[in-house]
Amino acid sequence: MVPLIFWAQPASAHDIRPGTLTLSETAPASYVVSSTPAQDGGKAVRLLPTWPADCTTTGERLTCTKPLDGPFVLYGPRGRQVKVVAVRHDLDGSHHLRVLHEGDHIVRFGAPHATELMGLGGAHVITGWDHLAFIMGLVLLCGRARALMLAITGFTVGHTAALLLASAGALMPSRTVEVWVALSIVWVAREAMGDANTLTRRRPALVSSLLGLVHGLGFAGIIDTLELEPAARTTGLLQFNLGVELVQLLLVLPLALVLHRLPGRTRRRLAFVLGGLGMYWLFQRLSGG
Repeated sequence: MVPLIFWAQPASAHDIRPGTLTLSETAPASYVVSSTPAQDGGKAVRLLPTWPADCTTTGERLTCTKPLDGPFVLYGPRGRQVKVVAVRHDLDGSHHLRVLHEGDHIVRFGAPHATELMGLGGAHVITGWDHLAFIMGLVLLCGRARALMLAITGFTVGHTAALLLASAGALMPSRTVEVWVALSIVWVAREAMGDANTLTRRRPALVSSLLGLVHGLGFAGIIDTLELEPAARTTGLLQFNLGVELVQLLLVLPLALVLHRLPGRTRRRLAFVLGGLGMYWLFQRLSGG
């Protein structure tokens, strides 16, 4: 895990978010289709659906002889880290969601939201190098198990608070959030390099919860692209966050076991490299690269 973070191409941490295909039913088996390109390192990747034979298209309208449950083919960013999400909103207010992972191009609606969105949240942690870098910084910073537990708990509280704010409509522009995420990595790396009794070391839960707000707003931006109705959106945010937290916890223990066995000088060097990555991402995002 440790070498992977430093080996990964820095651009891969920038604005990686799933592409979305949304079908909103306006009449029985008739839909308005909209899509959002996937983002990978700031590059937009278009989604290309191939509809079933019983469906016809006129502009943005799709008309089928029966409700579109699938299967149909949806090609997205092949060989890239991002995922593709297909959402169908029905006249009766129900929602159907499908997450396509790498190599999967067949859409079949009806999968449970919890499973799909939790999986999407977990995948975001694994493929989001900036999120992994921040977690690694927390582990480097917190030398004792109690401090690390407090920091991770605070980070989780910050995520949850941000998602609750987002469910009420409080969102920040994606690029602004990405800049603050990079700054959070620089901050935690700087703190991990020193030995001073700073506020971060005295109150790890407080500082990590504030920084967790920033990362949580980034998660909320991903869910916002799915265009879910308000009630489904709140549930979706919580399910996505649950997936994030579960995978995050699975990563923290092995990271702590590895990093805390290293000499202090080696840990400080790792923090220095981590801070360098954070600065690179910061300047890249400020410049719009």
